Amino acid sequence: MRALKLTQNDTILCKWWGRDDWKTLRDLKPPQIKDRLVERFKSELGYKSVQAWPIFKQHATGQTVYYMIHATDHADGPKLMARAYNAAVLSRGEQTLFPWMRPE
Repeated sequence: MRALKLTQNDTILCKWWGRDDWKTLRDLKPPQIKDRLVERFKSELGYKSVQAWPIFKQHATGQTVYYMIHATDHADGPKLMARAYNAAVLSRGEQTLFPWMRPE
């Protein structure tokens, strides 16, 4: 949302999004933009697994600042990413938000 609001050069936003319909993102909430990105990684780039991982503002606030998109075709990729994410997030005292993020 910050990039969409603060970037004044439309050409930059068009290049970032990769096509001309980027203006439709301005009417969406951050989780909806995240969902659009995930869907594009799946449908346009063809990744088998695409997950958005929330990155939090600060220790134990639970406020999402942005999402890290992990895309992979490797069968073990999602499990490895979940383990790495959990190690980073849980070590800060955050709680996991999704079932696939829970430690094994």
